[in-house]
Amino acid sequence: MINPTPLKPLLLSPTHRFVAFVVALCCCAIAVTAHLGQAGTLILTPQTPSSRTEARLFFQETDWGNECPPEVATVVVSKNRVDVRLVLPAGCVPTLGDNPYSVATYLPKLDPGSYLAVVEAPDFTTGQPEFSQLAFEVTDAVSCQPGHRPSASLLLPYFESDLDDSEGQKTLFALGTVANRPTLVHVVLWTNFGWPRLSFDTVLPPNGMKTFDTASILAGNWPDSSPPGDGTYPNCTSPLERPTVDPAALRALFTGQPSLDDGLCYSAPSDNPNVATGYVTVDVVRDCSGTETVVPWDVGYFEEDTSASLATQDNVLWGDFYLVDSAQDLAEGETLVSLYADDTLYGVSGDTRGGSFLSFYRDHDHRMPLAHASRARFLDGGAFSADTEVLVWFEGTSGPNECDAPPDDFSFYFVGFELFDEQGGPIADEVINTQQHVRRYLLGENAPLTRPFGILDVDTTYVNGVIGVPLIEKLQSWMLPIVRAQNRFGIASGSMPLEDFCRP
Repeated sequence: MINPTPLKPLLLSPTHRFVAFVVALCCCAIAVTAHLGQAGTLILTPQTPSSRTEARLFFQETDWGNECPPEVATVVVSKNRVDVRLVLPAGCVPTLGDNPYSVATYLPKLDPGSYLAVVEAPDFTTGQPEFSQLAFEVTDAVSCQPGHRPSASLLLPYFESDLDDSEGQKTLFALGTVANRPTLVHVVLWTNFGWPRLSFDTVLPPNGMKTFDTASILAGNWPDSSPPGDGTYPNCTSPLERPTVDPAALRALFTGQPSLDDGLCYSAPSDNPNVATGYVTVDVVRDCSGTETVVPWDVGYFEEDTSASLATQDNVLWGDFYLVDSAQDLAEGETLVSLYADDTLYGVSGDTRGGSFLSFYRDHDHRMPLAHASRARFLDGGAFSADTEVLVWFEGTSGPNECDAPPDDFSFYFVGFELFDEQGGPIADEVINTQQHVRRYLLGENAPLTRPFGILDVDTTYVNGVIGVPLIEKLQSWMLPIVRAQNRFGIASGSMPLEDFCRP
């Protein structure tokens, strides 16, 4: 975050009203803006944070016309000072303009500390150099950028499990804690329509971890655990109580078959009717939930007073997952998605640190929200001849539906694909209407390819156009490209978030 430091008035003419924006990103968060008014008074106000990793300087001269903007000639960073020199292009005759031109230049990432930006710019009327300066503080960032760090919650964004064939598709995930004490966590399995249909508690050993198989969980089998005997978790039994599991009912819910309770479908089927798909969330909790299915939107799970919530703000969890296909001799893996908790930054209003009004669960959870647009590479040529698949997760809940209805035709949820070649030229774009909040997409089938290599952008939206003007809402999402080479090996290559929910 950048904190403005009061400065004395600048000695510049009223005709040279210079605006300097200093934006420090990621490690350097909120920007400050220096306005030079008629009396030469410097006013500092917080501005928009950015998601880049470099620091950036913006310059705007209110008298420069946009047909002859100045250019950045030199940028020098030395210790705690940044010197920038702007010049007019050769042969340029400046003109007045109602739409002032902005100039930007990037700097190396700035370490925390006090800085002085000194900017030399040509005066509009004389062309002679004038100087302006801006002092600012750089501290740790407020960021909505995901990272691999211990967190209070984790997201397994996709699982697939063959419930009949132990050698078929399966998903293994591991939960670990960096705490020096036993850590109680609550695990929730969600269908691909976004319905939570099974939950249980487990205790992670101090600085230890546990591995789980989603197919075994859906059959009611997972490792036993016991709480410490010191009364830390007063409602926990030893060993922990297990919810009553009906494997046949869970099979129907997670494979797109009619529910045994109401006959509706809470998920869409995969190509193999025996394969269950969905996603998993994990939260650190302060006590056990017993045998009942308890989910994050239940009363008391997250409260505005975080000390009264079942879930805690303890950032101690980490983990990974693997998608295994024994029949194809393939496996891909990635770290679990970290959902860092901070009750001063996420899911709050009115603060000036550049946090987010949105939190992951959208319910006083204060978890960092995920981005709504991401970028990755695609490969579809040479040794990588087995195409690129993309796993996409996005927030929300669809259905339940009549099982014989075409579910995607009436969904309000959309996944947008844009493909570019390696020079940045557009190749193709496609918007897919879907109720599946977790799904594999095969590029070339859902988004046509005309180049063997390139760039893929994915974003997710909710559109409700039933009444009046359509409501369009950006959604949190997560993307993982999987590149396969001749069906001999696969690589989960990861993606980069493009647009997040850190507020301006």
